[in-house]
Amino acid sequence: MKCLDWLSFTPVLPRLLLSGFTFSQFFLVQSVLRYLDSDDDTSVTASHGYGLIGACVLVYTGIAISSSWYWREVYRSAAMVRGGLVIAIFEKVLRLREDSSIEAQANTLMASDVQRVVSGTKYLHEIWAGLLEAAIATYLLQQLMGLSSLAMLGLALACGSLSTLVAKKIGAHQQGWLQAMEIRIGATKNVLDSIKAVKMCGAESSLSDLIVQLRNAEIKAARPFRLLLTASVVLLIDKLAYGTLILYPLLVFAAYIRLSGGVNEHFNPVTMFSSLVLISLLGNPLVHLFQALPALGSARGCFARIQAFLGIGERSGIEQYGSSTVTGPVSAKEGEANRAPIEHDVVISLDNAKFGWSHAQSFLQDLSLQVKRAQFVAITGRVGSGKSFLLKSLVGETEKLSGSIVVPRGDIGYCSQVPWVENLSAEKAWSEYDTRGSEWLKRALARTISLGKPIVILDDVLSSLDRSTRQKISQRLLGRSGLLRETATTVIVTTHERSIAELADVVYNISDDATSQQNTRLGDEPVPDEIQPTQLTVMEGPFTLRLTYMYASQHDAIRSSYLMFRIVPSSAHALHSDLLRISLGAPFAIISCIYTGSLLNRFNQDLMLVDTFLPLDFFNTCAELFTAVFQMILIAMVTYPALSVLPVLFVVLYIVQRIYLRTSKQLRLLDLGWKAYLHTKFGETAGGLSTIRANGWVDPVRHKFMEKLDRSQEPFYLLFIAQQWLQLVLNLIVAGLATVVAGIAISLTGKITTGAVGVAFVNAATLGETLANFIVSWTSLETSLGAIARIWTFEKNTPQESAPPLQGQVSDNWPSSGRLSFDNVWATYDHSTPEPTWTLQGVSFSVQPGEHVALCGSTGSGKPSLLLSLRGMIPVPVGSITVDDADIAVLLMPRLRSRFHVVCQDTFSEPNSTFRHHLDPEGIFSDAELEEMLKKCRLWKKLCECGGLDSARADNTFSSGEAQLLALARIFLHISRDPKGVILLDEATSRSVSYISPFGTETDWHDKSLEADTSAHVEKLIATLLRGVTVVSVLHRLEAAAEYDKAVVLDHGRLVGFGRYKDVEESCALFKLTAHAG
Repeated sequence: MKCLDWLSFTPVLPRLLLSGFTFSQFFLVQSVLRYLDSDDDTSVTASHGYGLIGACVLVYTGIAISSSWYWREVYRSAAMVRGGLVIAIFEKVLRLREDSSIEAQANTLMASDVQRVVSGTKYLHEIWAGLLEAAIATYLLQQLMGLSSLAMLGLALACGSLSTLVAKKIGAHQQGWLQAMEIRIGATKNVLDSIKAVKMCGAESSLSDLIVQLRNAEIKAARPFRLLLTASVVLLIDKLAYGTLILYPLLVFAAYIRLSGGVNEHFNPVTMFSSLVLISLLGNPLVHLFQALPALGSARGCFARIQAFLGIGERSGIEQYGSSTVTGPVSAKEGEANRAPIEHDVVISLDNAKFGWSHAQSFLQDLSLQVKRAQFVAITGRVGSGKSFLLKSLVGETEKLSGSIVVPRGDIGYCSQVPWVENLSAEKAWSEYDTRGSEWLKRALARTISLGKPIVILDDVLSSLDRSTRQKISQRLLGRSGLLRETATTVIVTTHERSIAELADVVYNISDDATSQQNTRLGDEPVPDEIQPTQLTVMEGPFTLRLTYMYASQHDAIRSSYLMFRIVPSSAHALHSDLLRISLGAPFAIISCIYTGSLLNRFNQDLMLVDTFLPLDFFNTCAELFTAVFQMILIAMVTYPALSVLPVLFVVLYIVQRIYLRTSKQLRLLDLGWKAYLHTKFGETAGGLSTIRANGWVDPVRHKFMEKLDRSQEPFYLLFIAQQWLQLVLNLIVAGLATVVAGIAISLTGKITTGAVGVAFVNAATLGETLANFIVSWTSLETSLGAIARIWTFEKNTPQESAPPLQGQVSDNWPSSGRLSFDNVWATYDHSTPEPTWTLQGVSFSVQPGEHVALCGSTGSGKPSLLLSLRGMIPVPVGSITVDDADIAVLLMPRLRSRFHVVCQDTFSEPNSTFRHHLDPEGIFSDAELEEMLKKCRLWKKLCECGGLDSARADNTFSSGEAQLLALARIFLHISRDPKGVILLDEATSRSVSYISPFGTETDWHDKSLEADTSAHVEKLIATLLRGVTVVSVLHRLEAAAEYDKAVVLDHGRLVGFGRYKDVEESCALFKLTAHAG
């Protein structure tokens, strides 16, 4: 609020005017009733009556204008608070260390906490205004009723005490609920990010059960908060605050009769109805006050959570290092002419450096290296040795614990191992080729090179490309006539590929010290740099974000939401289960086209609206609607002529709501769409922090986010403005109705009772406020209904993997032998595309039981698509795929996928699982067996460092290569007990190992690279531990196919070679070309 400065006080003046006009009703009613009660008084003229009609117009028009002015300023402040908090959270994300939990935490703060803060901000000025109006109403009532007016203070104090108590408790319980929500959102995000691996492994059911358990834990954590909210809204506000209209008159009049000894001449209709007007005017500020206290208590708790997030320790950044200077890239001619004298300039220097993720624990120690200008440096090492960690340290993403480090600032282009590509377009269609990680890698690499930085750092970015493509790109960039060589660019690359390391001027090898796990040494090893001149090729692809909407008037969850405490948890559980079922049950070709941020927005913001705001808004809307209808009827029943106004009134109200709803629906959809977009940007940014900061993109990313935030503020604020337009119109209608009633009553003086007019004005005094409350509740309900609409439309429009018309039956041990057959298989992600562009085109081959088959081909040839078709993840309109003579087209997808063992290129772990559960989910292996297998995979030492088998399986404890080895260890364990079935390896070692024949002789490179030793060891494990089991493996390193029984070669979706390695090598020109490329 301090940042808003004087803007925080702009609602004060209109709020004072609103209070003034509101209490003018008391004097107006008192004057009108006295005028009607003085029909025998000749001193009272007709002009006096006309003056009262004019005063009626002035008072109620003033209420309409001042109320709209006041709420406009309130919502303006609320929008500014929202914008300030969201940008503060985003700015903090840009300064935090890259962590998988940041996105879920930041998105929860933006969707839930900021929303609650904004809701609480709306009531900020109602605290002092409510107290002021309550004091004025009590004073005026004391003037009329004497000491009997004090009877109402006891009930008011009881309401205030209970509201204060609830406000204190509600914030603490809310924090526990929101923390449970963060855990669920984080787990959901991990599953959605790894949807391909999840479906390939057939883990939809188990992961769905785990997320449902987290949802149940979240609902349980929300129970105390919901109980307090129920007590606050349903019991406290309804029974006590709204009950003032019934309880206060009884208390005040009973006390007056008791104190005065009975009814006397002073207790006449004028006094009674004037008192009723004051009592009704007192009810509204009390309602606002009692609603404000719990809302502000909730907002205070959310402020505390946001403040705690903003107080998290930040990364030190590259500023913690010493700085060197380096000139930018030069032209090819200048680079060739000036290369010799500048090679001796040191641009990066490490001397006994020590790094860690935090000061509490080091990861790399005693590092010393020097990188000279225009030098190409390759860094190799065993899986998990810290190659990627070293690069992150060079760009300032880790903490320097000791030693001397000199790195140039602002002169580095960095490409991460996991590509970060921004979602730039929501209109372009999704290309099926964009789903491949290799295409994203090439886009990210091209973008990094195009920056023209004098230093380029590449974190094993070519590992998932086939050998031919890898050789071409590496030589065109890093060869003697390569682009980066010609521009005298300094290049640092982590790699486990011999051909790339051979191009380097210097190779540093990271290896574990024999006596200490923490001590690390680097060896300087020059290698030859014979290269071929080529040029760079880049593929671009569009990205898409789809949002779907519809009307929500038919959803069953809304119909029974009146029982907030009992029904809402049940509906919340059902909605989440349906949404999760639809998301995980959608075909891969469909769900992969929806960006994770859009899906996550449904699990976060939409469910939050349904959980919290929907029941409150539904309850308040119904209560205010019925109250307003009956008040209008009571006002019009003063005389029979006034009843004729009702049909006209309802027609006007119908026209007004039609105009309003057409506008509000569009604004509501825009608001939800932009909120979803902000979720997407948070996820994008949190997932690529190291890339953004290393390449100096913080300011452009911040600027772009602020532009989008400004755009999102437009529908957010205009929706409030539309509400105020409607409230202004309704208040003017109330002014017209009150004026008509006053005119009829004054013109019929002597023919109409004072009591009837008093009843009309008592209801008119609060009708405007009732309609205002109805509008606020209804428009908020619209937003909640919009969330229901998004979920309902998503469920309706998202196809599911349907059961085949004729379901086939297989035995419990299927597939027992592992025989595979592809017969004229045509597969595509989109049937509307022409056949020549289909992913697979007429593929036919068979695999005998126990054979190891290598899938080979260049990037984009269709290798992963063939595996996806075998898993039923890509439609196969033509041809058939059989496994042990069973056609997979007639099998249920869960049954099909549960019978295969899969290791994907991108691994995933179950939420909150331990290493023991990850390796042995059924608990059938002993600790000794688990330890033995982990030692075979060379992971036991690493696991002991992480805390043992029962420690949490956190994503940041293992490198990507070690995670792949862990997945292989799980398969090795299962096959050791049940040696049958089919094993699919989808580039399972692309980020962890390069191929070295386990049966051949060791080369000089094997001696130099510990990575190659890991490669040979893993290939030997696959050859021995999986002997007799059918294995289908996607290979980018074609020389590895020599150790497989057969090789399948694909080219643009067509089978161009099949058979034994030597036969295919001799007969397939494409295989021969790619296998010996470079």
